Amino acid sequence: MILDKLVQATQKRLIKQKQQKSLEDVKREALTLPIDKNFPFEQALSQQDINFICEVKKASPSKGIIAPDFPYLEIAKEYEQAGASAISVLTEPDYFLGSDTYLKEIAKNVNIPVLRKDFTIDEYQIYEAKILGASAILLICAILSEEKLKYFLQIADSLGLSCLVEAHDEAEIQKALNVNARIIGVNNRNLKDFSVDVRNSLKLRHLVPENIIFVSESGLKTAEDIELLRQNHVQAALIGETFMRALDKTAELSKLYGKMPSVQTKICGITRLEDISIINEVKPDYIGFIFTKLSHRYISEDTATKLVKNLNPQIKKVGVFVDEQPEIIEKLASKLSLDVVQLHGNEDEEMIRTIKQQTDVQVWKAVRVKSLADIEKWQNSSADMLLFDTYTENTIGGTGKTFNWQLLKNVKRKFILAGGLNIKNIARAIRTCKPYAVDISSGVETNHLKDERKIKQLMSTIRKVITMTIDTKHKKGRFGIHGGQYMPETLMNAVIELEEAYNKYKNDPDFIRELEDLQINYTGRPSLLYYAEKMSKDLGGAKIYLKREDLNHTGSHKLNNVLGQILLAKRMGKTRVIAETGAGQHGVATATAAALMGMECEIFMGKEDTERQALNVYRMELLGAKVHAVTSGTQTLKDAVNEALREWTRRIDDTHYVLGSVMGPHPFPTIVRDFQSVISREARQQILEKEGRLPSVVMACVGGGSNAMGMFYNFINDKDVKLIGCEAAGKGIDTDQHAATIAKGTEGIFHGMKSYFCQDKYGQIAPVYSISAGLDYPGIGPEHAYLHDIGRAQYVPITDDEAVNAFEYLSRTEGIIPAIESAHAVAHAMKIAPQMNKDDIIIICLSGRGDKDVAAMARYRGVKIHD
Repeated sequence: MILDKLVQATQKRLIKQKQQKSLEDVKREALTLPIDKNFPFEQALSQQDINFICEVKKASPSKGIIAPDFPYLEIAKEYEQAGASAISVLTEPDYFLGSDTYLKEIAKNVNIPVLRKDFTIDEYQIYEAKILGASAILLICAILSEEKLKYFLQIADSLGLSCLVEAHDEAEIQKALNVNARIIGVNNRNLKDFSVDVRNSLKLRHLVPENIIFVSESGLKTAEDIELLRQNHVQAALIGETFMRALDKTAELSKLYGKMPSVQTKICGITRLEDISIINEVKPDYIGFIFTKLSHRYISEDTATKLVKNLNPQIKKVGVFVDEQPEIIEKLASKLSLDVVQLHGNEDEEMIRTIKQQTDVQVWKAVRVKSLADIEKWQNSSADMLLFDTYTENTIGGTGKTFNWQLLKNVKRKFILAGGLNIKNIARAIRTCKPYAVDISSGVETNHLKDERKIKQLMSTIRKVITMTIDTKHKKGRFGIHGGQYMPETLMNAVIELEEAYNKYKNDPDFIRELEDLQINYTGRPSLLYYAEKMSKDLGGAKIYLKREDLNHTGSHKLNNVLGQILLAKRMGKTRVIAETGAGQHGVATATAAALMGMECEIFMGKEDTERQALNVYRMELLGAKVHAVTSGTQTLKDAVNEALREWTRRIDDTHYVLGSVMGPHPFPTIVRDFQSVISREARQQILEKEGRLPSVVMACVGGGSNAMGMFYNFINDKDVKLIGCEAAGKGIDTDQHAATIAKGTEGIFHGMKSYFCQDKYGQIAPVYSISAGLDYPGIGPEHAYLHDIGRAQYVPITDDEAVNAFEYLSRTEGIIPAIESAHAVAHAMKIAPQMNKDDIIIICLSGRGDKDVAAMARYRGVKIHD
């Protein structure tokens, strides 16, 4: 296992280090250093509603070289500017290409806490971390006994170091709790095989008390991921690769954090016409003119008049006064047309009221914060706005020093934040304090003069913080131009209700646990990843693995989605489910789950499909479902969908439509994809366990596309993994007897979605054909259409003849009879495997078993047989 190799490499490294410098020497040096018992790492992770630990790493065992060019110090500084709460530095040299030098230099040059991320197995490494300047260390439960964990925590505590105690499962969390860890991190990556499940930390969150800092680690890539952490009261996220690959760290962190309320900006202490030129270009909301000789930024009335004359009139003017006579304030406010008077001295409430009466402008009162009492004293002030600045004896402000922002957490009124704000801390300040406005002065100066470069950098950062966000949910279910909700008004309330319920329950720990229990103990997951050795050797070239969804209860992948949807329907209070089916696999799965959960069930199936899949019709009826043979249109899958949608409009209140593929109106494509993504989540982990690397190709058959999307989803971000969908070419794409949507279809709208469809020259849905009832559909799911558009997935047509040959070939070679749908993917593997290298790997999703197809295949070969 990879973790074992990492520990062994660390042991060897420690032997050499101890020969060069003994434990006693390292310990002696560490104990001479200052000890900060405030534990800044823990404080940093308690500031915002979600705190980011941004990782500096050159490489990893799972991804190889992440950053060929590795300006580690520049990266760390960018993280600080982006608003990171802390920085994690990989120092492990053999597999992560880390270095102690990276940690030492970064800790010396940033003002936020730094975590030493290494595989700590010896107390030597803890003292070493202290010497290198770390504020925290990583302790991994999987490689340390409870006794050793406790001992290491005591050493770290004595040195003023925090410990991020990392767990991966329930037993390891209990171990962390037993040793009284103050920070527990749940790694979404399994360090034994480096597979990732981003839901792992959510599933374990309930085990850790709220007073212990909870960190989610690894695999977090989207704003949606972060929002789920926020909703589950996770205090921090440790993110590496996503930030390392980002060209603009501030923009990327802002995207992940999510949209912030708008923040106003004030640049204070403007003294020159050159400053006004810069201000007019960057357009802050306010600028400040200082009218007290106590400040080196003081300007006279005449200078202010010249500056105001050249100022963009859209920018509001603030006059800053310290214990000035009301008459002088009134005079300058009138002459300069000030928008705000800022009182920055010892003015009292009476003075504030006087100024408000004598001038027609807003009055801001500056509060110099030394303690919570300073804030509480002014909470009910009549000032239009309070401005909180840093208290420094014998100065009025502009010192470049910050104060404890946590003192502001209970301030209920709008306020302005000032005091030591600069390019390094402005993002963190905004996210921590969520002020109405920020006031910057010394932070954009060089040698007491405003610096154009610093002003522009700061304004750019602020705008990224408050405007950068990403729509990870594809607005209204859009995947590029595809998807959407093209629905009659009679169904809109139903899909809205479904979307709201899904968004509520998909991250609910109880819902997740119940679904996973059903997957394991009822479906029989995880499904097997089987090495087709005879097939691989016979074809030559690539190694071929089969993801055996055919071994699931009911004989296909369909139960993955059905259990999720019917469990959701139960939560929604529905008592009846309906579904469409083509080959019968989805119908059988729906009938099965309905029987299990005590729900009424009706299935709609094209009449032609009921005849070629008579066995499945009987199975559904045996399970208690009522099967309707649809006689409209071509009497196949598309007509079954039509009729199911019609039926849904008649009984929305008590009925849920269990749509079986990644098609239809939003949110169905997303719901079905998410429930089917268990296929690729398992496959990715399994292939890493078996081969220690990812496959070259992942492939699946495609009709509407549920098994293919489930097989593709967790490989989409692995750019070196080729995704291939195999669609039904029937009697050939040069005939009109096919269902090859990507090869021959055009953009259209059908069944509530925008996607590619087989259409005639008038834009009407064309009749389609395939030997496979499950692929006999005239369209493809919108996310597949999008993957095709952006070139991430390839879609190839497979004829009936090729599919039947593959059906027979796999049966005879491996003793596995595939569904004729799955045989389309097997057929393409037979074409490409011989052309690939022996080091290449192909994974085929075997979406279902072929018992249902045996009679039809016999008839195709001219053998007379009854079902």
